[in-house]
Amino acid sequence: MASSIAVGFREEVGRAFPQLASAARFDQWDFFATVLPIWTACSRIGMDVEEAERSTVESIVLKRVEAWNKSGVPAMEDLTQFVVNMSQGESDVERKQTLTPLLGGTWVVWNLTEKQPSEDEAGLVSAIGDIFVTRFEAYWRVEM
Repeated sequence: MASSIAVGFREEVGRAFPQLASAARFDQWDFFATVLPIWTACSRIGMDVEEAERSTVESIVLKRVEAWNKSGVPAMEDLTQFVVNMSQGESDVERKQTLTPLLGGTWVVWNLTEKQPSEDEAGLVSAIGDIFVTRFEAYWRVEM
């Protein structure tokens, strides 16, 4: 599901943000835009899946991610570290949750352009966060 959404938005994002479409790594959009919603769903396992099932679900998801792409799990670890580093010093849990979509979008754009997103790309960062984080936050509650 996540990969289908990523692929489906590639052309639209490329048209709306030509500077991103011309980035050297835009060909990796499908990868980064798939990792983000999977990471989002995985980060919610602890909140939305019964404790007795948690480790089994996590194990299945990680095995499927690795089967999909060997770089998937390391990318999820990189995203986790990015979010932790960028939200360091933020003690308000609600504020951290608000930042997560923006940080996720920033991570995707940064990986594609190999630089920190510019102010001109703020709309793109926000859109990616909305599409790939906000929509997947309740994944386990909807799908299970």
